[in-house]
Parts: sequence; C-alpha cells; structure tokens
Amino acid sequence: MWGASTSAYQIEGSWNSEGKGESIWDTFTHIPGKIKNNETGDVAADHYKRFKEDISYLKKLGVDSSRFSISWSRIFPKGRGETNQQGIDHYKHVLIELQQAKIRPVVTLYHWDLPQALQDEGGWLNETIIQDFVNYAEVCFTNFGDYVSDWITMHDPFSFTWFGYGTGTHAPGRCSDRNRCSSGDSQTEPYIAAHNAILAHASVYKKFSLQNNTIGISLSADWPEPYFDNDRGTSDRYLEFNLGWFADPIFKGTDYPSSMRAAISDRLPQFTADQLKLLENGTSDFFGITHFTSFYILNGSASDAYGWVKDVNTSSSITDKDGKFIGPISDSDWRRIVPWGIRKLLIWIHQQYNREIWTTGNGVDVYQESCFLGNL
Repeated sequence: MWGASTSAYQIEGSWNSEGKGESIWDTFTHIPGKIKNNETGDVAADHYKRFKEDISYLKKLGVDSSRFSISWSRIFPKGRGETNQQGIDHYKHVLIELQQAKIRPVVTLYHWDLPQALQDEGGWLNETIIQDFVNYAEVCFTNFGDYVSDWITMHDPFSFTWFGYGTGTHAPGRCSDRNRCSSGDSQTEPYIAAHNAILAHASVYKKFSLQNNTIGISLSADWPEPYFDNDRGTSDRYLEFNLGWFADPIFKGTDYPSSMRAAISDRLPQFTADQLKLLENGTSDFFGITHFTSFYILNGSASDAYGWVKDVNTSSSITDKDGKFIGPISDSDWRRIVPWGIRKLLIWIHQQYNREIWTTGNGVDVYQESCFLGNL
C-alpha cells in the first residue's frame, strides 16, 4: 500500500453539524490560549463537506490507499447510547467514494477525539471506557464492514496519554502544573489512561478479529541515536518507555517492560490475571508505526523533569558532540529531517517484535513551507 493519512479532527470541520456531539478537542481548542492564535478545527479543511473533491485529489496523486479516522462523537454524540444515523451515512458515502476511486480504506477508530461526554466521566482514566470503546467499534464494524477490511483501533496512544494527561498540552489538558492545568496528576494519570487504552484495544481485537478483516494498532516513535557511541542502553531504555510501553503488552502479550516496572514501581498499573489472559498471544495483526524525526539521546533527565520524562531519565539533543546537527531543519521546530532514522527504527522493531510492519505515518514539512502557503 502507498497512501495518505489524515485524522477526523484535523480535516473534517463541521464540528457541530448533522448530529455530531462535542469532542475533547472541540472543548480544548475553544479555551482561549490553549492553541496558538486560538485556532480551532471548527472548519479545518472542510473535508466533511468536500470529501468528494478531496478523494479526487487522492486519485490524481496516484495513491492506492487512504488511512483516515472516524469521529467517535459523530457516531455516538454522547459516547454511548443512541447512534447518529447522519454520521453513519456520511462515512458510508466516504467509503463508497473511495471504492469508486479504487482507493483502499484503512480506517482508524480513534485518533484522539474522545466524546466530551465520556471525558466528563473520566475519559481514559475510567475503566468503563473499555466497554464503551468495544460498543463503538461494534457499530463501526457492523455498518462499515462491507467496505473496510483493514482497521486500526487507535493511533499513537503515547501522545494522547502523555500529552493529554501528563503535560496538558493536548486535549483533555490534564497535568500537575496548576499554571497550565486546572486538574490532573502527571505522575499517575498517563499510566492509568494508557493501561485502559491497551485493554480497550485488546478487547476490540479479541472480539472482532478473524472476521475477514485485519485489525492492528498504530504506535509512534522517534529514533533515539546514542549521543555516546557506547551508550546503546540509554537508547533502548527510551524506546522501551516510548514504544515498549504499549508494544510489549500488545505484541508480546506480557507485562510492561521491566525497565518501566523498576523505575515507576506502584504508579504503573498491574495487569490482572484475566487481563493477561486477554493479551495472551498478542492482539494485533500488524505493527503500525508512525515516525517523523530522530535526535541524539543522553542518560539523565533535567532537574525540573516530571512524570514520564523523569521516569525515563533521558534527555535529547539535536546536535552531536561536535555541534553538528543530526539533520536539516524542517518547518516544525521539533522535527529534523533524518532519513536514516526510520531505517534504524524499523530494524529495532523487527528485532524486538518480529511482526509485519505498516508505516502508518511519515513525512516532512519543508522549511518555510507555511510561509509559502500563507501567501496563497
């Protein structure tokens, strides 16, 4: 497959149209000061209204697949209970349009936009969300299964758990820093949210796999190149905390990495015997990976580090010992262009997990591209 990737909140717009409920990103972006220039996804790329035009562009590009996500709150406005038929019909129209364009859909069930109604009950911190996610998935499989063979349960759980519940820079905006977040605990909540996300994924996989479909998960990782040539251990520890946090339970069917268990201790949730049984033999048909950049990694975290960053006990640099940048600058201040990084990451994943790998997200924004686009 060679295709393009999007997410519902990033492109759809129509945030409160045709029965859609509010999501945590609707709520978060409407809080002044949370997003640069107070921008929102209320309109975004207007894809909800212009999907036929957008799919025609995909066809002209010559791609043979499209990974996109379904908005949970467009299917269940309140996260559970009564479904929204207009939302279901919309995605059927999208899938039919892709089918006619001979573009293979790869559908993500969850790309960070949790229904606000479920967040009001605790969101990913409340274990009831596991069954809510299964029920949501069942509606999607039932209504869209005739058009979709390839499913991704959720995209990049590291980001929506750590940045959503640890730093507070993503929705729902929870953290320990009361200058930034009104509530939250960066020491514990990211690990609780991740635990429930893993179990929600596994529950969907075990219930709906082997139904003439492929079900996987999309994880994410940057490549941590050792700053010191003989310090492979620091790089491995970073990957265990970043990637293994989710990949060990999902692909190996085991507990979290031992390095995490040792460092985090009782703040890291324990899997019960029944939960380990659920994870047994692995719960993903492929290893989805999103990768955008690389950096040099060093042992030891900054003195003001907290939560996951303090626990992993590493720090990063975009220059080596001689002051040479790891790669050219892109249009994002956090992303250097390092083509060799993805190759090293894929080799590491293969050696650790020996699963079929799908690159579910990768790319680069060209330096000053945003300035050019702003003049269009």
